[in-house]
Amino acid sequence: MSVEWDYIIVGGGTAGCVLANRLSADSRHKVLLLDAGIPDRSPYIHVPAGIAKAASDERLNWSYEAEPDASRADAVEYWPAGKALGGGSSINGMIHVRGNPRDFDEWQELGARDWGYQSVLPYFKRAECFEGGADYYRGDDGPHSVSYVRVDHPLTDAFTMAAQQAGHVLNRDYNGERQSGVSRMQVNQRRGWRQSTAKAYLKPARRRPNLKVVTEAHVERILTNGHRAVGAKYSRGGESHTVRCNGEVILCAGAIASPKILMLSGIGPKEVLEEHRIPVVATSPRVGRNLQEHPVAPMAWHVSQSTLNTELNLAGMLKHGLNWLLFRRGAITTPAGHAQIFFKTDDALDRPNIQAIFTPFCYGASESDTQAEWGLYDKSAVMVGVCLMNTRVRGRVTLGAADFSAPPVISHQLLSDSKDIEALIDGCEEVRRVFAQAGLAPYVTDEFMPGEGVKSRDSFEEFLRQNIAMGYHAAGTCAMGSDPQSVTDSRLRVNGIAGLRVVDASVMPTVTTGNTNAPVVMIAEKAADMILSHSDAASEHANEQV
Repeated sequence: MSVEWDYIIVGGGTAGCVLANRLSADSRHKVLLLDAGIPDRSPYIHVPAGIAKAASDERLNWSYEAEPDASRADAVEYWPAGKALGGGSSINGMIHVRGNPRDFDEWQELGARDWGYQSVLPYFKRAECFEGGADYYRGDDGPHSVSYVRVDHPLTDAFTMAAQQAGHVLNRDYNGERQSGVSRMQVNQRRGWRQSTAKAYLKPARRRPNLKVVTEAHVERILTNGHRAVGAKYSRGGESHTVRCNGEVILCAGAIASPKILMLSGIGPKEVLEEHRIPVVATSPRVGRNLQEHPVAPMAWHVSQSTLNTELNLAGMLKHGLNWLLFRRGAITTPAGHAQIFFKTDDALDRPNIQAIFTPFCYGASESDTQAEWGLYDKSAVMVGVCLMNTRVRGRVTLGAADFSAPPVISHQLLSDSKDIEALIDGCEEVRRVFAQAGLAPYVTDEFMPGEGVKSRDSFEEFLRQNIAMGYHAAGTCAMGSDPQSVTDSRLRVNGIAGLRVVDASVMPTVTTGNTNAPVVMIAEKAADMILSHSDAASEHANEQV
């Protein structure tokens, strides 16, 4: 006899792992978690220095291929998504940034009721175990560990000093009272190991008999009866399976896969569904729209001080290996950034629009072969990723075919807005000013990316169009709001379909100021309370649109 589940969670990524824990905490609830990826056993996931290997391993990353980007000479980009339990939190740079308080107040102004900063702050605190201790802004007894970067390098200190000399205040906690300033990075690690949500939330919950986790389960579509979600159909090992629920189906597949699954289920823009001959269950014109991403300008300097990328000889590996084995510190624990500055390029802005991330190591082609595939650079060098926040560009995710195994179609032009380009150039010029300060200048040999020959704004724009990267912070494709045309309402319920929610970065009306993993954890924590609350059950009937 088949089990009828109380909750079916589609997607075992950052949000899905949080929900699996919170919803199964009550033994009366039968919870099924379906994930298309594999178990999170790879050492590349758990050892922090394996970041690059994890992100480039096709077994761990879906690497969705996008349409050619006309704003970058038709460059083809690959949009990452975690392909193992923990999703993005298993392959990301581990940088813990909540975002700016203004981000969440803006969500509320855009129609996401009860998502203002004061409403979301308790969920940020509930999630985290911050090594700096608890206060009004921070929590220290949650499941998700947050520590300061555990790599000490003199150039990180020099960067921090130079930033202060350039006028950026020292900010000891950019996730606290204010975000602006220069800070040492906070990361999702516990005792020198990556702490994904699979490790922090799902692992302890898997001992519960009322939670079942199925990996390599490719959801074909959400099953509906009229205008109610009643289960899911998935494929595993070449066989189709049907699962039913008497409570809710919760879609947590991410900003690329969640809209795809909705459209395959007959929920989306009418013209897309009709084009692919998918029966229309609910017309939702904004499914897949509003795709947002952070563009990142790479900058790099040769330095006289040894950097982590050049210490891969026998002596360096022994030193760093022993440091990690004995103390769980040092280069093996390296995240994607060691320090950062949040700042405005225009004083009229209501929050920082640049996040400049510093690393005492460098990726790139070798100096002797600039056409080679990027890896660790072969000279002592440092990098800064100049990330533009609050971009104006919006893209789209749609279907390539009415087949769950077909990849989605991703259309996004990263540099299609001239004001975004101007702000990025301003941000890069400010970082150049930091590197000219007395605290850092003595270590700098020369700037080789973009290079000292790039001085005019036209030449800077040309550099950006050839070298810009993505922050890997896709968001917004199932945005919540109060408008009936919004994909989800403020309680993350899919408009027009009862018993179905979306809980992941796709529900963000606007992408946050910084890395998106911590906000997704918060969204899932808040969603768990919404799902479990009696008031939500009482009001559900009002959301049905038969």
